[in-house]
Formats: sequence, structure tokens, C-alpha cells
Amino acid sequence: NQRQADQFGDPEVLSRIKQHEMAFRMQASVPELVDFSDETAGTLKMYGEDVNTPGTFAASCLTARRLAQRGVRNIQIFHRGWDDHEGAGRRIAERAPWMDAGMSTLIRDLKDRGMLDDTLVVWMGEFGRSPGNGSGHFCRAWSTLWAGGGINTGLVVGKTSEGGKNPGHEVVDRPITAPDYIATLCKVFGIEILQEFLGPGQRP
Repeated sequence: NQRQADQFGDPEVLSRIKQHEMAFRMQASVPELVDFSDETAGTLKMYGEDVNTPGTFAASCLTARRLAQRGVRNIQIFHRGWDDHEGAGRRIAERAPWMDAGMSTLIRDLKDRGMLDDTLVVWMGEFGRSPGNGSGHFCRAWSTLWAGGGINTGLVVGKTSEGGKNPGHEVVDRPITAPDYIATLCKVFGIEILQEFLGPGQRP
């Protein structure tokens, strides 16, 4: 990166170097973050037997809570391997136990520690699965879950079509567009949704 910056003089490359160096300093400064030895046996049991295996969903959920405790404002848990096509239903059913356990435990843990009111947990993918066999990408409807963050919880918002020729193909109650979804997130975060920001090339 430094050679490229010297060659092209692009300040964005220098910015990238600074980001990588900051990320390294963050990781090197808190080695205790991923050392769960100070967690109670009850907490570890709650997250499940995979919690002590680095990289598992359970370990990532507990790490997320520990990051939040240290004031990290945005945390993403990214699980690979969800791009199923053939046999998607069976594979999703196999993952559901540890996915449900990790996610619900994280929410419960945050609530028990008094952290859930000012922590918003968002669970989602970027598209849905085709109705029926679930083998294809489907962008007309999909599910997401929000918890905490001071929002009105315990609600199911929206509904897809039932029965007929194309069940599940259409949103028939309270459709929410992607821009509305992002705008709602921004309002929860206290971000002004009408302010226009310009990116590279002065594009909004």
C-alpha cells in the first residue's frame, strides 16, 4: 500500500493504511477480549458448548457482548455458508439450533446486564429465499429481526401472500422498502436522514 501511495499519490491509499494500522492497534491492545476465562461457568453454558471454539457463532456472539461492554459502537457478526440452493430447507434446519441459541442468548445476556435498552441487535441477510423449495435468491420479501435499542418490540410487521397460485411471492400487508428500512435504522441511531452526504466524485 505504501509503494502504491508513493507511485500514485492517492490519499485514499494512505487512509487505508491508517485504517489497517488502527485495526491492528485495536486488536493488539485488548488481547483479553477473546479470553473468556473471566466469564462465569453459567454464562459459558448459556452460550453453548461451541463458545470456547474461536470462530463459531457462539464465540462470536459472546465476543460481540464483550465488545459492546468496552464501548464499541458498531459490531458485525458475519456467518459464511448461507448461500444455499439445492436442499436449502434441510441445511437451514441443521443450522437453526446453534443460530437460534447464539442469537437468543446474546439478546438475553445484554438484557440481564442492562445493556439492551441502548443496544440494537439486527439480524438479517441481504435477500430472501424463493417461496416453496427455498433454492433461489428472492428479493421481493425476506425476514429480519430487531431487538433492544429502545424500540417497540414484540411485534410482527408485514405479511406475504398465502395460498393461491404464488404463495409467499407478494407482500400483502405493510410493505417496507429498503430505503424505509435504512431510514428507520438511522432514526434509531440518531442519524439525520434528510442530510445528504457526498462520496467520491461528489456523488450523493
